[in-house]
Amino acid sequence: MTAQKLIVLAGLPGSGKSTLAEGLSRRLSVPVFSVDPIEAAMWRGGLDKAQTGVAAYDVAVTLADEHLRLGHSVIVDAVNPVEAPRAAWRTPTPRGS
Repeated sequence: MTAQKLIVLAGLPGSGKSTLAEGLSRRLSVPVFSVDPIEAAMWRGGLDKAQTGVAAYDVAVTLADEHLRLGHSVIVDAVNPVEAPRAAWRTPTPRGS
């Protein structure tokens, strides 16, 4: 069994993160969790844009954690503009049983 991998693509908007994430996903057969579509879904669900920034990152972290827990690799596509979201990818989330 191959160990799961967490691949986090971070950078400025328009720098090619999503294109790279999609290519890696196809090549490696690994799911992509992209913060932009997660946040857009929250807006469609009626949440205010001021409420969704950090929440979208929390959703991506939770999805990634669940897949990693199951032994699957994941790719995360996110700007990660400040230290808090970047730190979330480096620090495992404590999980209850």
